[in-house]
Amino acid sequence: MCPQDWQRRIAMGNMMQDHIYEIWTNKIMTKYRKDLINGKRNNNPCTSCNAEGTILGINHAKKWAELYKLEDKSLII
Repeated sequence: MCPQDWQRRIAMGNMMQDHIYEIWTNKIMTKYRKDLINGKRNNNPCTSCNAEGTILGINHAKKWAELYKLEDKSLII
């Protein structure tokens, strides 16, 4: 799921069976993306992650927030 998930605890899809777009937009990925955009790390492996994600991810988070039409964009650093 994430480059910080070294133990590969969470699988979001199978690249050999599904198109990358289908994996990227499936329910599981969408849930994780929305939670992380809102600062929620209540699902594994995010609960034990110490990666902040704001150095390179802030611009992506803003765009996803726009796409999901999140009301409270102040949650995005």
